[in-house]
Amino acid sequence: MADPIYMLMLETVGRMTSCYEANQLPPAVEQLRGMVEQQDYDGIRAGFSTLWNDLVSYHRERGIQLQPRVSHTFRTIDTIVRNL
Repeated sequence: MADPIYMLMLETVGRMTSCYEANQLPPAVEQLRGMVEQQDYDGIRAGFSTLWNDLVSYHRERGIQLQPRVSHTFRTIDTIVRNL
């Protein structure tokens, strides 16, 4: 049986990545997705602030609005890993 936390994390990351074109994922989102796929929850917890800052900078530098769905799912992932 699959780990329910892993399945929840994959679903949550999927909601976030669906906001972008497949080849247009910000590096922070790609990195977060890879960490989820590797189940590196400690790494997510430790590096969350950096990932968040990198995501905000990515959008700011390109003049692209950060969609509420993306920021919400990012915070959801942070909440999940902090409660493990």
